[in-house]
Amino acid sequence: MSTNKIGSHLESLRIERKLSLRKAAEKSRLSHGYIRDVELGEKRCNGEGSEIIPRPQTLRKFAEAYDADFNELMRIAGHVDDPQHSPNKPNCIIEISLHDVLYVHVDENNQVQVHLLEQVYYEIMHLHEYMLLEERLENSDFIRVNVGTYVNLRKVYSYDEKNGRIYFDQRKAGKFVEIAWLRAKLLKMPIENAVASNNENSIEYKIETNQSRSLFIRSTED
Repeated sequence: MSTNKIGSHLESLRIERKLSLRKAAEKSRLSHGYIRDVELGEKRCNGEGSEIIPRPQTLRKFAEAYDADFNELMRIAGHVDDPQHSPNKPNCIIEISLHDVLYVHVDENNQVQVHLLEQVYYEIMHLHEYMLLEERLENSDFIRVNVGTYVNLRKVYSYDEKNGRIYFDQRKAGKFVEIAWLRAKLLKMPIENAVASNNENSIEYKIETNQSRSLFIRSTED
């Protein structure tokens, strides 16, 4: 995707969050001039108007400052391929430790998205495969927070009950998952217990040890 798309998207996020350029610079620890260059899609200082593409570590700063999804920014900036736009890429089998998974989401096209801290893996699953995956997740301390979205309690470090957001960072920064109001009422206790346990001396939420902790994904290669 073009840099104009990431620039326009970041500008929209900044305006939506009601941040001036200087306030955005303060929150992101980036210069306000650089932020504006990114929004415009080019470097203005050298007079040549050369393209500017934020690096992954810079996008993480934007994600934390704007309370945005880091992986979405990565896709829009072109650092991560969208599998829907690269159907001819070969599949490879990837072993993922459930310990590293933040959450799993399946969309209306049965595309399963496995979200790690810095990566997202995709696989199109048949219905029976997805049903087996659901059962596996529910037996591995994942909770369903929305239709098709399962969160790993071991990775939950903050919970914004007012806004219905589950965070995987103590500062309520970076990636988050929204939880439906009814599910929030039903799952209030396990979520709060997980937050307390995970933040106590950095000991993660306890799980049963007799469960296999690997997930195999037929993912498209980057």
